[in-house]
Amino acid sequence: MAPVYANTYLKVDEKGMEHWSSHPTDPGFDITMIEPSPKEPAQEMASSGGVWLESAVRTQARSLRPLIRQMGLRYGVDAAWISALIEVESGFNARAVSPKGARGLMQIMPATASRYGVRNVRDLLNPERNLDVGVRHLRELLDAHDNNWVLALSAYNAGQGAVARKGNRIPNYRETMLYVPSILARVEQHRSWLNQLD
Repeated sequence: MAPVYANTYLKVDEKGMEHWSSHPTDPGFDITMIEPSPKEPAQEMASSGGVWLESAVRTQARSLRPLIRQMGLRYGVDAAWISALIEVESGFNARAVSPKGARGLMQIMPATASRYGVRNVRDLLNPERNLDVGVRHLRELLDAHDNNWVLALSAYNAGQGAVARKGNRIPNYRETMLYVPSILARVEQHRSWLNQLD
């Protein structure tokens, strides 16, 4: 199967600084192709829609499609981006807990959840509560960054403060520099997958 690429845009300013964007904001941006991250041999392409998923979570992922679409509509966030973020964050494992304490499908930190009225961390293992908090948070990050997905995803991963300290650029943390392109490279696969009939 041919590799799937995602489009993003790059501009290098007069000081040699790189500016990344999910959409060109002025003529100085050039399109850049980002390859998806390499997969472990144990992973295989899911037959329905072409999304990379471990076979053990395919059924779980399929059951989440209506909820992902619903939350996307509720908060005005493209469901394909939500789905791609979920794959990268948790692999569609609703009970995932990171070593840092992030929980559930969208790997929500308890401090973030409390901003949206969720005080009991166990609630973050409920897919509907987790997606509600995660997509609301993502909507706020998109609003804060003029719908620039690259910056919103950077802030989702590294925090808004880290993005601001870097002058509204991707922070040069290795995790974030891998995280953002990894999601960008998956969006169109997820768009196709979400359009499959349940």
